[in-house]
Amino acid sequence: MGWAPGDLVSSRASSAPSTESASILIAIADPDRAGRVAAACAARNLLVTLAFTPEQVGRAARAVRFDLLLLGIASRSSVGSIVTAAQRFGDLLIVLLDREELPNPALAELGALAGIDDSAGHDEIAARISALLRLQRGDRSTDPVRWGPLELDVPRRGARWWGDTVDLTPIQYKVLVALARAQGAVMSRDQLAELVWGPVPADDGERVVAHIRRIRNKLEPDPSHPVFLLTSRGEGFRLADQATVEDRRRDERTAASWRGRERRRSQGNGRRNGGASGAGRPMRDEELLQAVRPMATPEVQAEKSRS
Repeated sequence: MGWAPGDLVSSRASSAPSTESASILIAIADPDRAGRVAAACAARNLLVTLAFTPEQVGRAARAVRFDLLLLGIASRSSVGSIVTAAQRFGDLLIVLLDREELPNPALAELGALAGIDDSAGHDEIAARISALLRLQRGDRSTDPVRWGPLELDVPRRGARWWGDTVDLTPIQYKVLVALARAQGAVMSRDQLAELVWGPVPADDGERVVAHIRRIRNKLEPDPSHPVFLLTSRGEGFRLADQATVEDRRRDERTAASWRGRERRRSQGNGRRNGGASGAGRPMRDEELLQAVRPMATPEVQAEKSRS
């Protein structure tokens, strides 16, 4: 993407910048990958600076006050010294880009608040960074957070599902806010625990699972087969793609409409076939003849002639 080692590159989204934009330092040795992650972050209205070496991290931290450092250039043995150097110039969040997502105590030992698997795509990395920043720094935006049929009014802690109010506990609300702001990206159990409770014991991921289960009981038609709040096996949780949710909702409405028409049609057939006393039973031949025979008698024919 045109980046060269040794450059410090700042990038802001092409749309109008927000006063709430966060400033982040991305330290990834591969210039091409660093540029792609920077572009994805800039698309989320984050002000990005790139560094490709530990020395550049130190120079950038001295020059700019950052909200977050995404660190993917150091071995675990050297993470501590880089983090210490960066935090000397400001209170910034540290996110470690590593080959595997470490438990919370290991991250804390390295001076990092959160970890992201190094195999994650640039859009997922940007989504996690954005969610982490907004939850850790506090969201002062008055705009609702929307994803598919879910609408969250953060300042008032209101929630609506397909337009209907849904009652959520504070923890359930925070989990849904984190997932909605991730915009379909996978969030690990530990990542969600960090966003909701801050630095926590490693086994707190189990608490997240319990809250996910309770949220599904409130949102999903069949909580044992969720279609909105999905599990990514071995990775974490995410919200279904908006288009998929809309398609399912349209299919459900079509099926419900079809069932309603069939029910009304069967009820109508019952009324036409004799109402309550003969619902669902066709008239026998002798009953039909008895019903029409009076019309053929001579008295009836004479009455019709006189009229």
